[in-house]
This record gives sequence, C-alpha cells and structure tokens, in this order.
Amino acid sequence: MTDYPRPKIQSYKGAQVSVQLSQEQKAGIQNINKQHGTTDYMTLLAVFMIELHKYSRQQDIVVGTPISGRVHPDTETIAGMFVNTLAMRGYPRAEKTFLEFLSEIKELALNAYENQEYPFEELVEEVEVRRDLSRNPLFDVMFTMQNNEEIHLAMGEAQVEMLGIPFIDAKFDLDLQATAYEEGYALDLVYCSDLFTETSAQVILEHFKVLLDRVIANPEMKLSELHMVSEVEQQRILTVFNNTHTEYAQHHTAVERFEKHAEQTPEKTVIEYETGVLRYGEVNRKANALAWELISLGVQPNDRVAIMASLEAETIIGILGVLKSGAAYVPIDPAT
Repeated sequence: MTDYPRPKIQSYKGAQVSVQLSQEQKAGIQNINKQHGTTDYMTLLAVFMIELHKYSRQQDIVVGTPISGRVHPDTETIAGMFVNTLAMRGYPRAEKTFLEFLSEIKELALNAYENQEYPFEELVEEVEVRRDLSRNPLFDVMFTMQNNEEIHLAMGEAQVEMLGIPFIDAKFDLDLQATAYEEGYALDLVYCSDLFTETSAQVILEHFKVLLDRVIANPEMKLSELHMVSEVEQQRILTVFNNTHTEYAQHHTAVERFEKHAEQTPEKTVIEYETGVLRYGEVNRKANALAWELISLGVQPNDRVAIMASLEAETIIGILGVLKSGAAYVPIDPAT
C-alpha cells in the first residue's frame, strides 16, 4: 500500500448518499455467484476494490469489513457487542481479468472467515504500523454487506423498537453499505464531509454502478479494460470540460499580448515562487533588458537561443527575452 499524505481532519462529521441497484443488476450478480461459487459480498467487494484501484492507481488495496463475533452457540443469548473487524487485502492489477480477481477475493474471504475470532486490536499491534491520529491504522475505507434479516427482540413484557440515529458519524473516510432486498440492492455511502462533497460521493456511487454493469456484461474483461465512466459523463468531459476554445486577436503575437497586459496591470503578480513574487511590469522590464543584450551580442531574427529550462522564475523571463529579440528559444533539460 502506498501511504499518501492527507489533510489533517478536524472532525469526522459524516453525511450519506444512496442509490438503488435494479433487479436486473441483482440477477447479474447472482448469476456470477452461481457460476463461480461466490457470494454477494465477495462480488460487490471485488467491484468496490477495483473502483478504489482505478481512483488511486494502487495495486494493493485494503478494505475493512465488520463480521459477527457470535460464532459459539453460548453467545446467542448474551446481550452485547461481539462484532469484530476484518482487514481484507486485495491486489487488483491491470492484467488480471475480473474473474481471476474475484477468485482471489473468494479465497481471501474464506481464509478471513476462518480467522474471524482474531481480535482486530491484536492484529494492529502485530503488524506494527506507523500510527497517525488523523486516520485509522490499517484502512480508511469500510465495506459492509447487510443481509437485512428481520430481528425480533423479546425482553419479557418490554416493547423493543428500532430507532434511526438523527446524525451520521463517519468513522472512516468512506463506508459503503450494501443491503439486499427482493427488488434489488440499496447502496448507502457514508462519507467524511471534511474530505468529500455530496457531489463527489454521489459520483462514487454512480461509478460503482457503471463498473458493476460492465462486469456483469463481460466478467472475462481485464481490469484495465473495465471503465467506470458512463457515456453521458464521457461526453461531458470531452465537450464541456475540455472546451478550451478562446477568442483572441489573431493579429497580435503572444509577446504583444503580454506587453499589453503588463501595461494595464503592472503590479499584478505573474510568478510566485519560494522566495518571493514577480509582477507583470517587472517581468516585462527584465525581458526587455535581456532582449537588448541578446541583440547587442549579435542575435538576429529567426536565430535560435538555447535556454536551460529548469523550473525557475528566470526561465519565463528568458523565454520572453528571446522572443522579444526576434529569435526562437530552444529549451534544454539541465539534467541531460
């Protein structure tokens, strides 16, 4: 796993977005399960890991999942919290097909079930991960599969009623909860509102649906061939977001447009770097001085002037100065 830096979270205030999966999608998932001996949990977890892989470009994904700790008959009548947490680690690599990756997730899940009584806290201590108070120790994303069993609690003559929590506490960056119904699935995504907006969270669910549809249509596809962008979103990216056409005066050169802007706003910042800033007027004056120096050295129009093109403010001045002299600049990588 690549440990990317993250912003410091002030709180874990959460929010939730939801989406429904259709009966056709449920039937497609169950068809894959029937042919390959998997469960809803395994198939949906595999799709979710692939989505995280495509967002992060990581090939080592760890997702947490809760599991019931009532494995012994003696605990069935005991009130209390027995839920344990499993860290599910998958390796979604581009060259694998979905079915190959699903087979790995199936084996991973079965092995995890056999060791489900191993306390999560002891696992954290055993792997000796570097602790960071701004995140959970082994994973930042949770996946939960709810079987939606009807639970009837009997406590003598007392009446027990399920009540919803009026607020949402995001214990993780993302927590995808899938609930199976007769008519399909309900997907609820609880997200940390310090890290995600409602719009971005909704997009995550939409991408999950698109990715699932393509998996159902052809589970033999390689992960590199599975795309999660819908045709509508693809057209929006290509035609709206990528519409960079700008009207400008064709008879003015880039240098002339820069000079005009420098004349209008000489004190406006054009370059900001570690030790200070350069303003339009200052850059224009320095570029003019460089142009006259080049001309005095014999540089003629259409000549070529080499520039060591490092990422420094002086490089911009150098490019403008060469262009003002009538020559063309040739960038040279200082590392070569």
